[in-house]
Amino acid sequence: MNVFQLINILVHFFSFLVYVCLIIFILQRDPKALLNRLCALTIVPFAIWAFAITFFHSVTTENAARVWINIASIGWCSFPITAFWFY
Repeated sequence: MNVFQLINILVHFFSFLVYVCLIIFILQRDPKALLNRLCALTIVPFAIWAFAITFFHSVTTENAARVWINIASIGWCSFPITAFWFY
């Protein structure tokens, strides 16, 4: 593993943590408000995407890479639905 790959993994994992912190922050403000729940739901696909890409960059086999890309596709494919619902 070279330095650039390690930096890429750390950046994606840090972005996952930021998304999780944003979700927690939004839900702590007013968990019963529909707008807050929809906003948190809009951020969830980004968290899934960042989490899966974190592990995608560290796999060694092609099958494992496909699994993580398929998990990441849940994130980027479901974002427009949740964003449209939020808007």
